[in-house]
Amino acid sequence: MFWKKRKAGNGIINFDNTFKILADNNYEEWMVVEAEQDLAKANPLEYALKAKLFIKKKDCEEED
Repeated sequence: MFWKKRKAGNGIINFDNTFKILADNNYEEWMVVEAEQDLAKANPLEYALKAKLFIKKKDCEEED
């Protein structure tokens, strides 16, 4: 399955376009991050934190 062992930014979703649309529309509300729930596959906290860092990086890029 194509979604296995992928982290935020390494899949098929165009995050650059998604974040541009959010920035262009001055979106400043909540964003939900879903992390792996199977502890045998990955640590959910670790992957939630990775997603948080990815989003913060994208947010900073939009401010430039």
